[in-house]
Amino acid sequence: MAPTGKSQDAVRSSVDEANEMSMFNAQLRFDLDLNGMVFSSMTTWQDSESEANTMDFDASRLVMSDVSDEEENEAISQEFQLLSDNDSDLSWILGTYYFASEGEYQLWFDSRDLVVTGFQTLASPRSYLDTTAWAAFGQATYNFSDAWALTLGGRYSYEEKEIEAESPDGLVKDDDDWSEFTPKAVLEYNWDAGMAYLSYSRGFKSGGFAYPYVENFSDNSVDAEILDMWELGVKADLLDNSVRLNGAVYFYDYEDLQVNRNAGLLPGVGVVIPVENAGGAELYGLEVDLTWAPTDALSLTAGFNAMDTEYTDYRATPSVYNTAAVPGPVVLSVPYDAKGDDMVRAPEFSAYLALANEFTFENGAYMPLNITYSHKGEYDFDLVPGDAANRIDEYESDAYQLLNARLAYVPAGDRWSIALWGRN
Repeated sequence: MAPTGKSQDAVRSSVDEANEMSMFNAQLRFDLDLNGMVFSSMTTWQDSESEANTMDFDASRLVMSDVSDEEENEAISQEFQLLSDNDSDLSWILGTYYFASEGEYQLWFDSRDLVVTGFQTLASPRSYLDTTAWAAFGQATYNFSDAWALTLGGRYSYEEKEIEAESPDGLVKDDDDWSEFTPKAVLEYNWDAGMAYLSYSRGFKSGGFAYPYVENFSDNSVDAEILDMWELGVKADLLDNSVRLNGAVYFYDYEDLQVNRNAGLLPGVGVVIPVENAGGAELYGLEVDLTWAPTDALSLTAGFNAMDTEYTDYRATPSVYNTAAVPGPVVLSVPYDAKGDDMVRAPEFSAYLALANEFTFENGAYMPLNITYSHKGEYDFDLVPGDAANRIDEYESDAYQLLNARLAYVPAGDRWSIALWGRN
């Protein structure tokens, strides 16, 4: 029997070397008091590099579906803020933001032990991506009374991406840019035990390109994604602050939703991770979290999220098994009208329970106990055409539950501890 465990030499895998990644971060911040206002500057710089990180997707000692990547990225950002700092009923913030990055990446696909013509060992085109973004924003909150407050804000964002990819004909270039104004409004009502709120906001996710960039496959950029969000919620501390209740109902309306599809294979190219726009999608949901602390040592927490999702407009290209004889791609993309289908990776119901208790002893030692249980409903990893005879049922995930527990002993002084735990 093959060994099993968490150490690298006790796992069924064809990967026999450690993945390596290096990252360096630097941050600089300063604040200046301007007599009733505060000026803040925040600067960040990051440099990261990974070399041939390999993921063994078939989880065996055979090389059948191994994907490696090499990536380098350097990024810098600068943000300036001007904030009010007084006892007025009006508080506000103004600011600007700048971001720039340069990166390059490449993927390799290796299936030397899987005899499928055209897919033994492939390298995707090396791609180079430059991103430049800037934004200007402002927000103000006015307290009409001790109970009522109104917040209004907005942000204008601009982002540009330039990509180059190697090809047999030399470097292929493409670029695109996106911009959007995103407003926000929140009405709050406060009372002694908590608050209720009604909010609207618009979100903006810039467009981009499939990963990696492949000529004649992903040379059309992905449009920006727009999200309109409505939420009605309450946050309250009840029963002498022993119970905390948070609840909200929400509605999300997506325009040009960006859908990250499962990785696919192209003959002679290798792994590609397609990204495409759904024309529209809607999501309704209810989320509740409840914490009860009957004593200083014991607390119980429970929560759930229930939601209903659907694509309102989506001409998609899901993958199905190729039933034709080899040679040929392992899977095929087929046209499909996904209008009315559930959104991918969006379970209709999820919930959790948690218990935390601390047993104390007269000598100062204590034993913390933590137990957590979670449930996630069924969902699809990718689009699964319901009427396709060669559909990929492996893209469907059944509901599952996780149970974790940990009991520790900590002596007085907290100098060491010992724990018994189980996790799945």
